[in-house]
Amino acid sequence: MDGFFKHIFLENKARSISFTPLGRVRFETNKNIDQTKHGNKLKNEFEEAFLDFWQGEPGDFVYVELETFPGFELDIKKFEKKAGDIRIASLKQVIEKDGQEKTISSIYLSKKGVKDFLEKINDYSQVERNYDSGNPKNASLLSNLESIHQATLKSFWQEPEIPFPDHEQEVWWEVWLDITTTSAEAVHSEITERLQAFGVQVSSRFLVFPEHLVILVKGSSKQLAEPLLYSQYLDELRKPVELSDVFTSMDIPEQKDWIANLAQQLEIQENPNLSVCLLDSGIDESHPLLAHLSSIIHVDTVDPSWGTNDSWRFPGHGTAMSGIIFFWGFIGSLSI
Repeated sequence: MDGFFKHIFLENKARSISFTPLGRVRFETNKNIDQTKHGNKLKNEFEEAFLDFWQGEPGDFVYVELETFPGFELDIKKFEKKAGDIRIASLKQVIEKDGQEKTISSIYLSKKGVKDFLEKINDYSQVERNYDSGNPKNASLLSNLESIHQATLKSFWQEPEIPFPDHEQEVWWEVWLDITTTSAEAVHSEITERLQAFGVQVSSRFLVFPEHLVILVKGSSKQLAEPLLYSQYLDELRKPVELSDVFTSMDIPEQKDWIANLAQQLEIQENPNLSVCLLDSGIDESHPLLAHLSSIIHVDTVDPSWGTNDSWRFPGHGTAMSGIIFFWGFIGSLSI
């Protein structure tokens, strides 16, 4: 062994098993509404959102935000088989003050998608088009929708615990772009050109998944709004994860400065009500950060002859795992 664990591959072990659903899944629908009044309300809101999105000049597509009534779900199956015309860009759950959950989704619609969606609303609104059972058409989707709004950049923000950046604040963003109908190369080229025209910095690094292109950009929400919202490709916005190589690539003096700065922020609770058991290769208690925590670190070993110092080959393993346990919550303090 060279000190690193090998990957384990299990070959020729997979087998297919036919799946048979137990039954058709039915959505609970909101029945405490007047379908005609509600349908007309949704139609007016949709048309207003469409014109607001294009500032009064109708375009070839639109992003709208759909919000359900608390306690009801969004029937996303109603958007299936509409590839390229209707796309669920993002979906998130929001907990109301009373504890009930509602769904908020950003939806992309092409010109044909707009026509199809309005037809769904028209079919729903007209009582004479109800099914023989008396239920309105598309009820599982439209009866559960409380409102329709124009989508904004904030609609695509997928970080519920992190506030959306201020309008003028320049920060790094992780942008998820749809590539189901256009190649990643074409989308990357077009988006890069659009963003740079607005003074947005675009990282040379990117990731490509089967359905998404992920890029890193730096700019304000004011700069990003127009080139992203009017590109047809936007699906999600996230805060990039700070990678450790930003710190590990620093020279030693600079690393020591960061360590000293973090150590000054420590408030050590001598009798914590939480304990973590770590079974590993030992701990280097002389580490500049762990040394401050010696009063709450208790190290033991199965065989006393082994010692308790980190025995794993350089740079150790138990020491690093201890660092994660103690300092994971301090990531914000180390933001560049």
